[in-house]
Amino acid sequence: MQLTTFLIASLIHVIDGAKILGFFVSPNVKPDYYYPIFEELALRGHHVTLISPTLRDQSEIKNLHVEDISFVLEVGVNFTNIINEGSYTFTNTMNMFEFYRDTFKLLLKRDEVKTVLQQKFDVVIAEHVTPLTFIPSVLSGATTIGFSASSGPLHAHDSVSNPTHPVTTPSSILNMEGELSYQDRLNSGLYNIWYRLYYNLYELPKCDKIIKDYFGASGPYLGQTEKNVSLQIFYSNPILGLIRPNVANVVEISLANIKTSTLKDSAIKEFLDTSTHGIIYINLDFKDSKIEKRIVKLLCESLSHLPYHVLWNYNSRKNMNSFKFMVRPDLPQADILAHKNVKLFITDGDILSIEQSVINDVPLIGIPLYFDQKPYVNVIERKQIGKVIDAKNITEQMLKNTVVEVAECKKFKKNVQKVGFLLREEPAGLPKIIWWIEFIIRRKGATHIRSTAPNYYLYQYYFLDIIAFMLFTLGVLIFVIYFIINLFVKVGRMAFKLKLE
Repeated sequence: MQLTTFLIASLIHVIDGAKILGFFVSPNVKPDYYYPIFEELALRGHHVTLISPTLRDQSEIKNLHVEDISFVLEVGVNFTNIINEGSYTFTNTMNMFEFYRDTFKLLLKRDEVKTVLQQKFDVVIAEHVTPLTFIPSVLSGATTIGFSASSGPLHAHDSVSNPTHPVTTPSSILNMEGELSYQDRLNSGLYNIWYRLYYNLYELPKCDKIIKDYFGASGPYLGQTEKNVSLQIFYSNPILGLIRPNVANVVEISLANIKTSTLKDSAIKEFLDTSTHGIIYINLDFKDSKIEKRIVKLLCESLSHLPYHVLWNYNSRKNMNSFKFMVRPDLPQADILAHKNVKLFITDGDILSIEQSVINDVPLIGIPLYFDQKPYVNVIERKQIGKVIDAKNITEQMLKNTVVEVAECKKFKKNVQKVGFLLREEPAGLPKIIWWIEFIIRRKGATHIRSTAPNYYLYQYYFLDIIAFMLFTLGVLIFVIYFIINLFVKVGRMAFKLKLE
């Protein structure tokens, strides 16, 4: 009994009070993806510092500190121009990496940010959109965990040698799924090859130079630090996303922020309870004023002619004077979607929002406003749990017809109930990811579950040396057979001539 108590006390001591840094830089990733994780870690006694461009330090937890870097949004106009593009091209990939390099050059000019990055941490949980988020690991050698608010970019998978076959698991940003056509397979294959060449031969050296310029030449090469990632966390779900084979140190999570409680706002509760025809809930995250103005006007005009009440997560009531509209910022989305009178959810394709809707059996209409949202809304049509409308070609009549169809057609309700049942069978994501993070803390890394793939050169991993040997052997064999046959033919001819003589 005493031994058991000692072991438990030792285990608690090992994980108690770990110093953890969360480093997030994307202006388009909502804090809902990652903040609950760091909040829970702080509540469990860890000392957490969270760097984020979209959070403010409003936590009442004394050992959770948020470093506000919202000033990087000053370069957000470049990001908006990138995400407004219609497709994910090679140029867009380069522009995206350039955006993050510019962001870090702005970040590293701030002494307060550099001070945080140079501190000693036990674990760094870094958003793996750019290798530059691994700066604290390069400087201090801290154990590193990668995090992606999606199924992850190719370089994040490569850091732990996770399989990324261009046909069965194409890059999610390419917006390809199902059985790919020849053209899709060709495009995906070329993109995979080009991405690796660009990232390893251009992007990594560029980012490593930025670190050396600001912090000196000491420390390992950035690419080596990236290869030492102990764990990769992808916000993905096989029920709603791609089904992929993962190595042991890749963890897919979902349902990390599915929390519901009793609605405390009496006005919202009354609005939901008294609706006789049902509620349409809207939450669209606009980053471009031109798109915002057009879409808001179309929604107001089309929905004002329908019998439903509208609850809209938005910051302006302009042109929404109808009593059927309730417009508020920062609405409690999870609580609203759990209400029985909500008939439909109109979203821009945020995967968290789709999860919250499906888990509450609410059909959806997806209106992807930017190219990077298209892969997520595709699940709506693939699972037949709603409809997707192209933001560029949307019209008032189209929107009106689609709303009525999805809200009233039983097919969508039945399908979302089926998918919701499967999703509710999944274990909650937050306890799972907390266990994994604390496992990494206890073990000071996870080298024992890393794939052996990084130990091989590229030609070995892809069997190129084996194929070369087999082709060489086959060539020798063909040559020997040819030589023997040719020899027999010559001997035969000589024997035939001698016989004639």
